[in-house]
Amino acid sequence: MLDSQVQLRAKESGRELLFLETAREQVAAMLAVPEAVWIGFIEELLSDDGDAAPDVVQAYFTGDSDQVQEAVFGAEAVASHPAYYEKIIFGRNERWLDTLDRQVRQGNAFVAVGLAHTLGERGLVALLRRAGHDVRRLE
Repeated sequence: MLDSQVQLRAKESGRELLFLETAREQVAAMLAVPEAVWIGFIEELLSDDGDAAPDVVQAYFTGDSDQVQEAVFGAEAVASHPAYYEKIIFGRNERWLDTLDRQVRQGNAFVAVGLAHTLGERGLVALLRRAGHDVRRLE
C-alpha cells in the first residue's frame, strides 16, 4: 500500500502513479507465508526490548545502509523466517523488476517502496544496478 504522502506529492507534481502490484497480489504474497511464520515473526517483534529501533532509524537517516541491512537482513533473522523473506521481499522484488526496468528506461522515474525492498544483493537497488541503471539514495 502506497504511503498517502507519496500519493499526495505525486498528484501535486503532476506525476502519474503506477503500482508494482495490485492489492490482491499483495495479499496473495502475504497469504503465501504460513500463519505460523507470521505468528513467530510478530512475537519476535513484540518481545524485542526496543533498544535497536532508534539505532536503525538513526542509521537510515544518516545513510548507514550497512547497519540498516544488518538489522533487517541479519543472518539470524533470515534463517529464522526464510518463507517471509522469500515471499514478501525477494520474490516480489523479482516480480517487480521488469516493470521498474521499463519505467526507469522511459526516464524521470521516482520509485517508492518499503525499505526492506531496497537492501541487499536481492534488493531492488542491486537488481536495477545489474540491469544497467544508475540508482542512488536521495538526500
